[in-house]
Amino acid sequence: MMRRTGSTLSPPSQPTPLPSSRFSRLEGKKRPVTFGAIVFIALVAVVMVCLEALSRYQAYSNELEGAQVDTVNITRAAAEHAENSVELIDAILFSVVERVEGDRSDAALQARLPRLLVSSVRNTPALQDLFVFDEHGNWILSSANRTGSLTARDRAYFRYHQTHLERGVHLDRPIRGRASGDWVLPVSRRIEHADGSFAGVALATVPIAYFERYYNDFDLGKQGVVFLSLGDGTLITRRPFVPALVGTSIATGPVFTMLHELGDRGTGMRVSNVDGVERQYSYRKLATLPLVVSAALGKDDILKGWWKQTWRECAVVALLIAVLMFIGSRLFRQILIRDDMALELREMHAALEASVTELDRLARTDSLTGLSNRRCLGERVDMELARASRQKGELALIMIDIDFFKRYNDTYGHVAGDACLKLVSAAIAGATRRPADLAARYGGEEFSILLPDTGQGGGLAVARRICAAVVALQEPHRASEFGIVTISAGVWACMPGPGTTAATLFAQADAALYAAKTSGRNQAAAVAGQAATLG
Repeated sequence: MMRRTGSTLSPPSQPTPLPSSRFSRLEGKKRPVTFGAIVFIALVAVVMVCLEALSRYQAYSNELEGAQVDTVNITRAAAEHAENSVELIDAILFSVVERVEGDRSDAALQARLPRLLVSSVRNTPALQDLFVFDEHGNWILSSANRTGSLTARDRAYFRYHQTHLERGVHLDRPIRGRASGDWVLPVSRRIEHADGSFAGVALATVPIAYFERYYNDFDLGKQGVVFLSLGDGTLITRRPFVPALVGTSIATGPVFTMLHELGDRGTGMRVSNVDGVERQYSYRKLATLPLVVSAALGKDDILKGWWKQTWRECAVVALLIAVLMFIGSRLFRQILIRDDMALELREMHAALEASVTELDRLARTDSLTGLSNRRCLGERVDMELARASRQKGELALIMIDIDFFKRYNDTYGHVAGDACLKLVSAAIAGATRRPADLAARYGGEEFSILLPDTGQGGGLAVARRICAAVVALQEPHRASEFGIVTISAGVWACMPGPGTTAATLFAQADAALYAAKTSGRNQAAAVAGQAATLG
């Protein structure tokens, strides 16, 4: 905000009369000054609006990019959960089929298999029941003590195995279990006689509630969705759970539309066919099983915080512009007061330049951590690469990532996560001691440090000093294997050549960061060969 110095001058009580010709000449000189002042103030207002719009657009993009990363991670976790669960159940079914086909006598089956079925269900959370049906669909074995008779001859999975010779695992559409009455996912394998003819079906039932319990652990906001479906679009389960949707087709929905357009995995902002909510979707089609997993965050949830911040900043900018206009109106009146207006104009010009400079500084600073932002980092990297190339000097880049930060957010909440980011940022800022060094927030929980005139050894020393500083904070993190907040750092140093680019620098430092994380985290690592000239 502009600040004026001194008090507003008032016209003299007894102004000296001017001859009409001299007065006309003075008025002619003042009109361009007035017009110039109007143009200047309008230009400053436009610059302020443009800077604020750029800042808010960058924040908007960052919010959507962060949501995309979150949905991709949730989708990957849900896909791995489903794949691991079905593969474990398939291994059990394979063992059951092998036993049934190996023990052809009823006495042997009755003696050995029930114990295997009961033990498998007891030790596998994903299993509700295990059944063995003969070639007529009659129930002959079960993991639970049940009375009466059960038949599977009218079930789709039974008819599938009757007519298909494939011996692999088969997933069918969700059904209501006749034994339990619950929604279950049938997972089955074909049983054959010694001559290869159809001998029955081994069936495992996975309760839909098993997937629901896992999905309920994700923080999806009010409009978030996670679902699991068969490859043909038959819905298995969904969070939030809607019983009426189980077993229905979502093949015309946004996820399967993207699947046909983009391939087996992808992301996109689409509108749901179920509730009309616009969401950021990520999906993945499993390579080994006919399953599709998707996670989505509501756009309103993603941008809720962004809208609040935008309204606050727009109000501040509007207030600044209003103050600017008010001062301008005062300025125009002072122009009519002879020579005193020149001093007032100089003061106003200085105040406006300071305001623009401050806005430019804010546009280059991360609002949460106080470090430089990614835009500022990119400009400095280009500048330092050019300088180091000219002077044949060294340049080092450190990439830093907070270990298990998603777990930290899931455990303590995003408010605590922001506080953690500030603590780590302060440690990073304290460890960068030279004026030429630049510490910046790269995005999310990632940070970058640019070290001009620094080689591999110096870069590693700085990275290790930062790791030690973060450890010294002793910030609790019970979801981490270290028990406290730690970081991993990757260092890349080089003597830039004509072909060296910022992308190369970031890619190599990121590779070093990956090496630090795969080596156990809470450490700094450097990729071999960083003393060589790139490009």
